[in-house]
Amino acid sequence: MKKKIFLFLWALLFTAYGAEAKVELNSPGVEAFQAKQYSEAIRLFEQQLTDDPNNVFLLNYIAQAQIKSGNPVRAIVYLEKARLIEANNLSIRYHLGNAYYLSGDRKKAQSELVALIESSPDTFYAARAKSLLARVERTPRKKKLRGYLRQSYQYDSNTILEPQKAGIPGVDKDSSRFVTRLWMQYLALQEEIWSAGLTGSAYQSFHTEEDSERVNLSSFRFGPYAELKTGFFEHDFTHHFEYNYLYDILNGDTFVRAHRLHYRAWHYPLQSLKMIYLAQVDINDYAFRGARAGEELFNRDSVTTTIGIRAKILLPKKQWLYMGYDYENNDAEGTNWNYDKNRFFTEFATPFFTEQLYLFLLSEYYLRLFSPFDETFYGSGSERKEHYYSFRVKMRYAINDNSALETSYRYTKTESRLERFFEYERQIFDVSYVLYF
Repeated sequence: MKKKIFLFLWALLFTAYGAEAKVELNSPGVEAFQAKQYSEAIRLFEQQLTDDPNNVFLLNYIAQAQIKSGNPVRAIVYLEKARLIEANNLSIRYHLGNAYYLSGDRKKAQSELVALIESSPDTFYAARAKSLLARVERTPRKKKLRGYLRQSYQYDSNTILEPQKAGIPGVDKDSSRFVTRLWMQYLALQEEIWSAGLTGSAYQSFHTEEDSERVNLSSFRFGPYAELKTGFFEHDFTHHFEYNYLYDILNGDTFVRAHRLHYRAWHYPLQSLKMIYLAQVDINDYAFRGARAGEELFNRDSVTTTIGIRAKILLPKKQWLYMGYDYENNDAEGTNWNYDKNRFFTEFATPFFTEQLYLFLLSEYYLRLFSPFDETFYGSGSERKEHYYSFRVKMRYAINDNSALETSYRYTKTESRLERFFEYERQIFDVSYVLYF
């Protein structure tokens, strides 16, 4: 009975296609769609589309399967093609507006739906468009309080970053630790194009080996933030401004206090591409400045400036690729802590056997050059130049919408011209439970 009702409704919605639509309704792709096997339905419809690439019925059906699979951006590609073929097809126009809405492009969704309502006001799809338009135009209300809590157990093969050549006598370099991370954001004010609130985070590590307790770290960060949405060259930009006060405590003693000004902006130049731009300034005040005689060289008090760019590319099958570049300049009081750093990273994520389980692959590289640098303290004529390589593989299993289990392995190697002092290898194994709220 349900199948008959399903077929009848689809026949009603696609009467504009005539006899061709009725034939399509009996296809294996429709049966897979009805059984909620959307990946299989897409595959079967794509096979049919190869022989009939301008079949609007198939394009619409594939788009609906993509939406059901959580890929509205992919659905837009098929619906836009279908609209070029049949510009006045109300089904296509409505579903295109819905796809834009689900993808987060409220401006285009509104434009599509308003045009449909004005051109065909007394139709079935105009009534549906009015209902959807009310949701599109409603200012989205974000949660007042949100955040996450991560509890981890880690094994670190080189906690103190012991150099491979010289080493650090009398100290065990490997250690295990328990790590707690907490991040929270409170939304105090929200209007249509701007919002503001407070954000904060805390980090605490406890090492299980007595020799490693001296690197137990407590880190706190808090401050106000504001977001503003603007238009720029026909693109919608979101601007995020944030001030943070940072306070790090190393084994019970103050390590560093800092003031941070952070700005980032993002937009979607394409439906499947998110671009992010950032700028950050840290004013760092370190409690330890080295021996009085060496303060001119080793005083780490500094102003650190960072600029960067990111790109997140949405791929088929709920995969994505995230890559970016950062340039960092550290202007320190002690000349041996002045450096420039160029950092590149790439991360790929994909479902692994099931949509609940995700695989993440991250690679990272940076080149850090210290200049000017006084090498006489190290008994070497070499400048301090470091190449940093890192690779991480991570698995995340979503228990439900509010919690997940993660496990990861990360390998790091730093190569330095002053290899006796700064060249090291490190491996970190991690198991975490994450709670979102």
